[in-house]
Amino acid sequence: MKYQILLAACTVAAFTSAQTSETNTSNQIIVSATRIETPLEKMGTTVNVITSKDIENSKAATVSDLLRRVPGVSIARNGGPGQSSSIYLRGAKPQHTLVLIDGVRMNSQLGLSGYDMTHLQTLDIDTIEILKGPQSTLYGSDAMAGVISITTKKGSGRPVPYIDIEGGSYGTWRAATGVSGGDDLLDYSASIQRYERLGQSAKNTNDETDGTKNTTFSTRLGTRPTDTTSLDFTLRYIDAFSDYDGFIDPIGYHVADEQLSTRLSGSASVFDDLVESTVGASYVDLYSVNITPLDETPFEAKTYSADWINIIYLPADHTLMAGIDGSRDEYEFRTVNGYLENLGVFGAYQAVLSSSLNANLGIRNDTHSEFGNETTYQASGSYEFQPTGTRLKASWGTGFKAPTSYQLYSAFGDPSLQPENSESVEVGLEQQIITNRLDVGIAVFRNEYSNLIEYDFNTSKYNNIGDGITDGTEVYLSAAILHNLAFRGGYTYLDNDSEDIGFLLRRPTHKVDLDLNYAATRKLNINLNISYSGERNDQDFSTFPATIITHDPYTLVNIAARYQLTKNVQIYGRIDNLLDEDYQTAYTYNQDGIGGYAGIKVTL
Repeated sequence: MKYQILLAACTVAAFTSAQTSETNTSNQIIVSATRIETPLEKMGTTVNVITSKDIENSKAATVSDLLRRVPGVSIARNGGPGQSSSIYLRGAKPQHTLVLIDGVRMNSQLGLSGYDMTHLQTLDIDTIEILKGPQSTLYGSDAMAGVISITTKKGSGRPVPYIDIEGGSYGTWRAATGVSGGDDLLDYSASIQRYERLGQSAKNTNDETDGTKNTTFSTRLGTRPTDTTSLDFTLRYIDAFSDYDGFIDPIGYHVADEQLSTRLSGSASVFDDLVESTVGASYVDLYSVNITPLDETPFEAKTYSADWINIIYLPADHTLMAGIDGSRDEYEFRTVNGYLENLGVFGAYQAVLSSSLNANLGIRNDTHSEFGNETTYQASGSYEFQPTGTRLKASWGTGFKAPTSYQLYSAFGDPSLQPENSESVEVGLEQQIITNRLDVGIAVFRNEYSNLIEYDFNTSKYNNIGDGITDGTEVYLSAAILHNLAFRGGYTYLDNDSEDIGFLLRRPTHKVDLDLNYAATRKLNINLNISYSGERNDQDFSTFPATIITHDPYTLVNIAARYQLTKNVQIYGRIDNLLDEDYQTAYTYNQDGIGGYAGIKVTL
């Protein structure tokens, strides 16, 4: 049965891949891609959108569980939920992808593998946009491969308090409560949840349990005192504690994490709405204590940032955007502490040149306290042959990633490190076969990286040790088969080549993603997801020098259902890894077998 499903998946996905979460994409709006509200159909770069409906249908517990279903994205995790995880976007390193939560940059100076989403639950998440290709012209460092922009839920209507309780396999339970509401003057939402899991051993060489605990509080407030002004505030706090397995002895290893992120921003439209100006300030404090049988090591990274963005709406659908942002990153680990500062000035031009032709241009200059200046560029466009519904798109851009404070100043660092750089090109074709019913498309991309930073065992230091090239193809299909039956399929081919061994690991050459959603009745919804990951290389550090091993392919089948029992009561459940696949995403680390989970949500 397992192989029959796999064969069917590969047959369909050989010519399909999911671009967006709904068949009719013309009404979807992307805010983060260009920092100018832009219809998805006018984008020249590939953007995947996970909507609130997708999250509700999947009943996925964590953001990383959702992202692993997206074409061009793969996840590696050192064990089950609660263990550290890494995101690989189109073959890039995890630290090459910027993560934003409500506009707050979550990448820190101590994140050698980018922002770890392992404790990020889906409860208050509204949408997730995955912007592929260099976004450094608008976001600076950390966005060399793309941006994952997460937006939380915004309240509206009468106050709606709720209680949500879930439990299931591996000693897992979650309890949450919150309230949301709003009117023309004020909107608000707030939630608090507790997640605990007894778990299993993180490594397959041990048999003890490695559990995790997570308390998350989030709130979002907004006010519109006039028709042309607004003020918004967001805050998220995570307090987590997880067991993990040490390299030699699995007993007595833990990590305690505290994350605080907040942002305050205000917007105003002036000159008869011809100019929209936004000023914002953000603060992030990521504090972590690594606890071993020998000692406790604290790490802390704080980021203070501010930005000012002006959007000028010109006649004939021409738009200019000019902005400035600055940040101060403070860090402390063991005896090393200090700060890095950056100032970025950027601009963009967006034009609807005709009913069929769209163009986007961008430029940015960053002045960094450590390595000086870096200038990045971006250009993209799309053209639609309206009689046939065929849309061509193309993009080109450059990006950079500044070395982190750990790579610069730790005992293994080198203050002379230079930024990593990238240049990317993408061309694609999208075709509507049946309007609002069936879309197919293909995107071919090539990313070239230079000055890649990796730990050099020969010098026991971080060095700019080499270049890298990623060639890839994403093919997708999205179909509304019936009014209540929707299908999305995706196939990704990836080919990485580099002198940097770290650039070649944990990325499958072939990846298939299939999703079928059936609204059986007005009250019952059923969602089926199938994901296939092909062979991928990894390293075995039990030998010296480390040897290269190859992970076997695996197929994950997840099914979820929800039923609206009454107007105020919903019951739901899901089965993860339905085929009980035995697989690894990181060498020697366990992943969950089959698991069942059920819950109830009551609104008052």
